[in-house]
Amino acid sequence: MDGKIALVLVTLLVAGIGMVFSGIMIFSGTFEEPKIAPPLMPISPLTPTPPPIQTASPPPSPPPPTPAPTPTMGYPLVTYEPPTARYGRFQLLISDTQADIADFEALTLTFSHVRVFKLGDSNSEAGFRELSLERPSAELTQVVNEKAVRILNTSLEAGNYSKIELYVETVDARLWSGETADVQIPSDKLQIIKAFEITEDETTKFVFDVNVVRKGQSNEYNLLPVIAESGVVGREISEDEVLEVSG
Repeated sequence: MDGKIALVLVTLLVAGIGMVFSGIMIFSGTFEEPKIAPPLMPISPLTPTPPPIQTASPPPSPPPPTPAPTPTMGYPLVTYEPPTARYGRFQLLISDTQADIADFEALTLTFSHVRVFKLGDSNSEAGFRELSLERPSAELTQVVNEKAVRILNTSLEAGNYSKIELYVETVDARLWSGETADVQIPSDKLQIIKAFEITEDETTKFVFDVNVVRKGQSNEYNLLPVIAESGVVGREISEDEVLEVSG
């Protein structure tokens, strides 16, 4: 009985000492709880990656069959050729009717260009052609009455024409008295409306007649076309009435 009591006392003493020691450790901060290692994950064996499966490319499609040529019916090939233009020769001469030209020692006109207006199939204007002059000036005191000087010689499409416009660039007018005269031209152009024809492979000479007229007793003059004295040589005007000079 005494032995059991002694064993119980020893056990209580050891437990008390352990509790005191644990309290000291906790109080001093040196006590660490035991760490539990994480469980180990099982390592799976490496599985080799299978190589990619290569599939064969499909064979190329065969080309479509070439269609058989369509048989022709044997018709002849028809081509369109535009009509060939026909041309004749056109000469323009300028002359001066005797009026007040005797007042001038010199009366020189310088031209810029000329326009000739063509007629269409229905005798309506079909446009005009603008031409440069081979001789851009004319001295009117040298082409009085039957005398005329040629200012244009060119190729012109055959057909009927209705009008000529002669554009004047400058006028140099000097009277016998030594004074300068003021010669006026309406709209800076001389215009004649008169029908004429250009014939293929032939030469047409057209005389453009003008007249200088004094205005009262001043040194002012008007230069005007004379339709009655203008026209085609050999048709409206006799060849004997035209004396072509060099100017």
